Amino acid sequence: MPGRHRKPKEPIKLAPAVAAVALSAAAAGVTTAPPAAADTNIVPAPEEASSPVTQVPAVTTYEVVPGDCVSEIAQHVGTSTEALYAANRDTIGDDVDLIFPGQILVTGSAVPTTSIPVPTTGRHAAAFQAPLSKMSVSQAFKGAAHRGIDIRAEVGTPGYAVADGTVLLSGPASGFGLWTVIRSEVDGQTVDFVYGHMDHLLVSKGEHVSVGEHIIDTGTNGVVTGPHLHFEVWVGGRLAGSPVDPVTWLADHGAL
Repeated sequence: MPGRHRKPKEPIKLAPAVAAVALSAAAAGVTTAPPAAADTNIVPAPEEASSPVTQVPAVTTYEVVPGDCVSEIAQHVGTSTEALYAANRDTIGDDVDLIFPGQILVTGSAVPTTSIPVPTTGRHAAAFQAPLSKMSVSQAFKGAAHRGIDIRAEVGTPGYAVADGTVLLSGPASGFGLWTVIRSEVDGQTVDFVYGHMDHLLVSKGEHVSVGEHIIDTGTNGVVTGPHLHFEVWVGGRLAGSPVDPVTWLADHGAL
């Protein structure tokens, strides 16, 4: 019964120089060891570990809405009033108790799950909006002597529609340089909001604007001593009504 046969090994062929050395060694009675086989147990040197990448915590923010105060925001985001104020002093200003809807506060690298939810509808969540995110009044309302307030602001600071309304006027005006007047209906009354001293205009007469909409950029146009926004509130309309203290009006309507 025929069996299974291994395939005959082929004779090893040496290169001429190697064969000569082998023959010479055999003639001298010297036994030559076969070339050492490669050590299959050698472990390759580990690659140099790359430097770990530092994970930078994401900065979280909170947009102030009517009724907020710094101490309550601090409590909900798990920090102290002092720490929150220190991180946002440039935004809040010198009075820790005076913050305004629309201001953006830095609340830390991670907000706990108990943090106050940010309204998904943005600025339009409130019925009324302060004209600037940071309200630092440099000149108060003085009735006929000064029919509005002056709010400190760098040139180009965005200003917002206080309420839904229609652009009544937007163009040049004596003393104001450029002004924009928004007419709204509030509590059954006509109310005109006046913005003055802009260097350029963003809205035109007849346009509809929504509360919180970016409608002006502050400037230095007209009779001014420095960049600011002049802001007036006229209950009953600018021609038929009377000016009121804007700070009081805004506070009474939940915009401060």
